[in-house]
Amino acid sequence: MPLSIDLSSEDAPSTLITEAFLRSVKQNLGFDPETPDTDLPVDLTDLLHEAIAICEREQWRFILRKTVTLILPYEAFTTADRLVFLPFGTVSSLTTFTYKKSDGTTGSISAADYTIYSQEPTRLWAADWTALLSGIDTDQPYPVTIAYSTGYASYEAIPKATIRALKILAYHLFEYRDAVSESKMVELPQGYCQLRDLHLLNSMRAIQYVAEDWSKVGRG
Repeated sequence: MPLSIDLSSEDAPSTLITEAFLRSVKQNLGFDPETPDTDLPVDLTDLLHEAIAICEREQWRFILRKTVTLILPYEAFTTADRLVFLPFGTVSSLTTFTYKKSDGTTGSISAADYTIYSQEPTRLWAADWTALLSGIDTDQPYPVTIAYSTGYASYEAIPKATIRALKILAYHLFEYRDAVSESKMVELPQGYCQLRDLHLLNSMRAIQYVAEDWSKVGRG
């Protein structure tokens, strides 16, 4: 299943990294919460952005909102339960839902014709996909294109366990900030791993839907 992640569409870290969050992280690192950012030995926003990236990569679930595009085969819509899974987190609406027809034209599916179950993992459902995809070119391996945005719109929307995990990672990255790359860091802290392994980063954590390694996913 080809897919791409548009990093140029990613929300700015300031969308989620609020002043209140920064003060809490300062305290967690052993600083006075009112310490000016210029007096710190590290840029906390960059530190938290890196922690967010680690969580996203390990959980296959986006925290900062960004756009995902899936290129799907017709067979994805022929399952017995008529459910199509959308990876990387909660999805409230689609921005694109089109398919290539045998006559060379492009068809589109209206939001009124399908249902989105936004609890993770997000799923699309329709009573009759065959009727909606009328005239689809089944000779093409991936005739259907779906695009959507997923991630959290505000700090308040992030699950508390995810906030806790980010704080643990921020502390870890602060302690090992001399490492020039992630590969040179020691193992991730036990507290973070326990949250990850117990599925507490999100009580409705998405399944690892994409089979390819993260490094093979197109991030254009």
